[in-house]
Amino acid sequence: MKPRTALVIALIATALGGMPIWLMGAYSPQIVNTYGLDPSTFGAVLATFFGFSAMTGTAIGRYVNTIHWLVGVLLTSIFSVAGLLMLAFLGGGIPLILMGLFVAALANSFSQPSANKGLALHITPTYQGRAFGLKQAALPISTFVVSLSVPLFSTGEDWRYAYASIALISASLGVYSIIRLGAGRDYLKRSFAKAFNRSTYRWKREKAVKEPIPRYLKYLAIGAGLGTGSTMSFAGFLVLFAVSRGFTPEQSALVLALGSFVGIFARIYFGFLADKRGRRHFIFVALMMVGGAVGFVVLALTQNLAMLIIGTILGFGMGWAWNGVFHFAVIKVKPESSAFFTGVVQASMAGGATVGPAVYGVLSQQFSFSIAWFFLAATLLLAAVFVLYGRKLLPAP
Repeated sequence: MKPRTALVIALIATALGGMPIWLMGAYSPQIVNTYGLDPSTFGAVLATFFGFSAMTGTAIGRYVNTIHWLVGVLLTSIFSVAGLLMLAFLGGGIPLILMGLFVAALANSFSQPSANKGLALHITPTYQGRAFGLKQAALPISTFVVSLSVPLFSTGEDWRYAYASIALISASLGVYSIIRLGAGRDYLKRSFAKAFNRSTYRWKREKAVKEPIPRYLKYLAIGAGLGTGSTMSFAGFLVLFAVSRGFTPEQSALVLALGSFVGIFARIYFGFLADKRGRRHFIFVALMMVGGAVGFVVLALTQNLAMLIIGTILGFGMGWAWNGVFHFAVIKVKPESSAFFTGVVQASMAGGATVGPAVYGVLSQQFSFSIAWFFLAATLLLAAVFVLYGRKLLPAP
């Protein structure tokens, strides 16, 4: 497979993995209206998506490590389509919504390990940094695309068709994956069944010899989890914070859009730098986390639009841009275990995304937004410490 093709598939799979939660955020007013949810319940429901991802991430990463990466992409597509359609047309109450989110979370858990394994296999080491940067840019790109779709599906319950449209794109990726697996016209039944059965047999056969989680990976994963909890809170509460400081919703949205563009550029650019550097990637990740922490301190002290913009740019450009280089650095440690290592890291990151925004919400409500920003800055600095300690434990090359 051509490197460019593998990169495009990985980017789309990564975007689709998190799409259900971005859709729920973008269409939250309509969804809350449709199902009669209060804001606190809606927030708790959103958190379960990341909680489910945390519970399944390591096991799925271990499984993807034993199968063809395109089978993992195919499973991403299947669970994505099922989850999106369940959320759009079957969610009549909290239990059904949670069921749809659990299925969608399986797609999210399959997407990153499969995409990372594909890049590790098909992108030469010289260009892997920028490839991982581009792949991770799929997250801010997908939030931007979803926000653009809101005017098209803004009336009544039209949000359901936004979900259906993404489900159609996801199904197309699944069909393409099957064709690439060599299924031809038999892809609807025989070929996928054969690939799935073979991979399942191999997984069961190797189950007794599970690869243990290395000590250095545990510390790296904890650092990633703390960092993700901090940055997800930043992205989720920035507009609300800006409005509380007296800025108009329009100004706040424009600042958020600016931050998103900076985040996209930064992930790609830092990936390019990672290829040029060739080493000490985890130190670079820790420095970016420190830069993000500085941005959060600026936000805590914000009194005018200039400070809001500076804090936002540092938050997106440094504090939310380390993911690509981090994934790249983890894969470089042991390329043959790329999917397994990604699963471990993704589980920790999903756990951080579950807990972080909830803690931020409590601190901002009980104390102040400034206290919450200082807490996020301290959390991001602690994440940098864990990353550096995990790097210290790495085996000698």
